[in-house]
Amino acid sequence: MNVVSNFDISPSFALAATSRGNYIELLHYGRIAVQTDRGQSFGIGDIATPLPMRSTAKPFLLLPLLRQKDNSITNERIALFASSHNGERYHAQLLAQTMQDWNIDNASINLGRSPDSHTNPAAHSKEPTSISEKFLKNTCSGKHIAVMRLAQHLSQPISTYSDQQGPALTSIRTALREIVHRVDHQLAGEAVDGCGLPTYAVSLQTIAALYYELLHDTKELACIRAAMLRHPYAVAGRDRLVTTLLRQKVIAKDGFGGLFAIALRLPARSIAIVIKVDSGTDAIAEQTAAELLKMLTGEAIDIPSRYLSGTVHNQLGEPVGQTIVNSRILRDLLRQCEDKI
Repeated sequence: MNVVSNFDISPSFALAATSRGNYIELLHYGRIAVQTDRGQSFGIGDIATPLPMRSTAKPFLLLPLLRQKDNSITNERIALFASSHNGERYHAQLLAQTMQDWNIDNASINLGRSPDSHTNPAAHSKEPTSISEKFLKNTCSGKHIAVMRLAQHLSQPISTYSDQQGPALTSIRTALREIVHRVDHQLAGEAVDGCGLPTYAVSLQTIAALYYELLHDTKELACIRAAMLRHPYAVAGRDRLVTTLLRQKVIAKDGFGGLFAIALRLPARSIAIVIKVDSGTDAIAEQTAAELLKMLTGEAIDIPSRYLSGTVHNQLGEPVGQTIVNSRILRDLLRQCEDKI
């Protein structure tokens, strides 16, 4: 395994600070990339160095499967396949029915139980015991079923769906490379994601360009966009900002490691924004996205207050500090948007 030893990366900026009492305890550094109507990419911090897309890639990985013209792939299933879901009963039942309809059995599964940072704790109130139950509650299970179904269409033994050189993943890699090229960027490479399937490395500005394309495409991506907007609960679930935003026609997708992507149409323009928190803290990426949307839209987008402030509690549940987003740097970013549109 190669070890990254070059830490000479362009500087990031403090996106948020966490206080304890009257003292700053943590500074959360990160980067933000923006794509505008004029095709311009800009932002704050290093938005050119490739990084893993993690789960922000999921909507785009579905392109080869949708090209199979499979009538059993409903909009609800497309949304689930693009998801990082909570593993709630709704998600598990939809996944189980899909597996039954497509004759996918437990022996084919190459996935364990996901960590909890993207999930609703209520969804895991009972510890999963069987392979099937762990799979159904895994935040990436929808993606795995999509790859298994693609393998079936390509006459690949379903038990080998996670083979990185197999027909299914080769087809996905090719499709992603094509769409990245379509937005005038390059696929830098790939690594192994937390779920065992590949994740792909591109720049932050590339992810912003892809989400702008997802917002505007009138062909293949339009189907994925429509599915996510029609079934926002399938994409995430209870108490998730992604679902809250999708319900209000804002394209939103989070990714492990402090990534959050949004794309929306405003009265005078459209915009895509991707946030990366360098420490990988998902909650900070979510809070930064919420604050940016509030600045962009005022009261047009209803964002619950819990996403706009982070209260620090002690072990007794008493508030002892807070996390505040760096509003000054976000205002500077939005001024750049006005200048470039």
